[in-house]
Amino acid sequence: MSGFWILGSRRAFQSLPADLREIVMAELNASAVEQRADVVRLSESLRTELQGKGLQFVDVDRTAFRDALRKTSFYKDWRVKFGDEAWNKLQDVVGPL
Repeated sequence: MSGFWILGSRRAFQSLPADLREIVMAELNASAVEQRADVVRLSESLRTELQGKGLQFVDVDRTAFRDALRKTSFYKDWRVKFGDEAWNKLQDVVGPL
């Protein structure tokens, strides 16, 4: 999955009244959740459609895949690139890496 970035003028946004900023942020956050759900549904429907056309998907054993990555510098390298704060947030979602 890829994400979308919402860009705008910080100065213009900060010039809005606090209640409007809260509404905008709440709507953007809600839309992000809905967009992710849309992507999941699209991925599932495309998989079904493509399998119907003969494409074969290979589901990997995620535990074995992560174990293989642990034997390399992959996670160490990305932890340095992300930084500890972002890495810890990632692990809060996916578990220890």
